[in-house]
Amino acid sequence: MMPCAMLWPAGDTSGHGLLHHIPWPCTLRHAFTNCTDLTSVPRKSLLRLLAEHCKDQDEQRTLLYFTSRAGREAYAEEITRGQPSLLDLLRRFPSCQPPIGALLDTLPPLAPRMYSLSCAPVNGKVPGACGPNRVQFALSVVEFATKYGTRHGVATTWLANLCRPWLSAEVRKGEQRLGCRTTAFQQRQYLCLHCWQMPGCLHAAIGYQYWHVSSP
Repeated sequence: MMPCAMLWPAGDTSGHGLLHHIPWPCTLRHAFTNCTDLTSVPRKSLLRLLAEHCKDQDEQRTLLYFTSRAGREAYAEEITRGQPSLLDLLRRFPSCQPPIGALLDTLPPLAPRMYSLSCAPVNGKVPGACGPNRVQFALSVVEFATKYGTRHGVATTWLANLCRPWLSAEVRKGEQRLGCRTTAFQQRQYLCLHCWQMPGCLHAAIGYQYWHVSSP
């Protein structure tokens, strides 16, 4: 299938689809890029699906062994600590060709990320602060090594790429007009932040208020 191929659930004409996290109709590229988690530790249900569609019996036995009780230690070593992505598994087991529908049904949804909300009341007194009328989000760009190579965080890398023109020393004020990009933020409803009034003091709320961010 081509990445631009359209997906439409068989027998469904409502436009709502069968999976709540995938809009219908949509392209393969959108479904795998924006709706499904391809980099988290593979679940045993995904390994069983891959084994079911392996043409090579040795590859099938290996995948099934990872999901068995006897293969618990092998799963912990190869999957949990090894942290292969879906692409890593397909490269390791090349005879595996799962159908697109079953794959989308088995892969977990791409979940919103939680980040801390931060700001400073007075502009210029704290390095990097933008004043009381703007909010900032504190995050660390995720990057770690696995046996399959360097793994980059999905959301933090995406946000870092959006911010790179502002953070790069090569882009000076007035030399380049930067375009705007809309990002979806959603506050967790069961948390409520009340700021107390203490003139002349800086406040830090740690582990108290979180926001969701997801790529459009």
